[in-house]
Amino acid sequence: MTEESAPSPAGLGLKAPVGIPPRNKSSLSWSAVPVNELRTGAWVQFRPKRDTSISKPLTDLQASDLLDVYPAREPANYKGRRPTTGAFWSSTMQDIVLYESLLERETVMMADFDPRVLHVISQPFRLTALVGGKVRTHTPDYALLGIDAAVDVLNCKPEHLLTDPKVEELHAWVHRAITQAGLRHRVVSELPQPRSTNLAFLSHMRNPRWRSGLPLDVVAAAAEQPVAIDALVKAMAPDLAPEISLSCVRALLWLQILVTDLDTALSGASIVRLSDA
Repeated sequence: MTEESAPSPAGLGLKAPVGIPPRNKSSLSWSAVPVNELRTGAWVQFRPKRDTSISKPLTDLQASDLLDVYPAREPANYKGRRPTTGAFWSSTMQDIVLYESLLERETVMMADFDPRVLHVISQPFRLTALVGGKVRTHTPDYALLGIDAAVDVLNCKPEHLLTDPKVEELHAWVHRAITQAGLRHRVVSELPQPRSTNLAFLSHMRNPRWRSGLPLDVVAAAAEQPVAIDALVKAMAPDLAPEISLSCVRALLWLQILVTDLDTALSGASIVRLSDA
């Protein structure tokens, strides 16, 4: 299940149940939020420990509440389910982050690629709100904590389902509850091709283990002016073997020290240049 077996300083998957739990496995029973409390606004429930939950108004939720939470929803396992549940080793978290679909896996990869993201939290909390006189609950897929101290709540939904009336209605009340509390909410769908393919190709270099010892500074210096990848590799020879130069280019693109047009399929003709950032 785990994409790469990189060790975590805090213990691999310290906060995450690895793999798919057995069917009918008992899980934490959430206490009901009183309806009279919900009349004043949505509430959240989160798990500082696997067998412990905390409930509070959504307006009282702090980013620090989510730093070490256990997933509010554990991966389901049932007969006929496609084997898309797993764990992605996140360089941002230096630990694994659970995903329940290939779209969620891609979402975690994108969060890893975004230098503004400091924390990626899977199934961060259980949201409860009064909608049209009925109590509704929902567990968002991810929360991202950024350098601007904001909380981005993400729901992942395939593009072909976005216009489904039930999906639209769900996202409408969730978006309203979350944004009214001062948080940000986004619905995430598949990345366009070939950006998805390009990032998946580069993402191997998110792990410092695979960048260790590579002469990244040397290759970056050689790309001071915009240059095609093939020409850059040729310029580095005979000092560097082509495979080493290409590995450096991949690492530099993932780290966004070098940039290129990721909406076009990467090839030897792709032009790379130093980032302005």
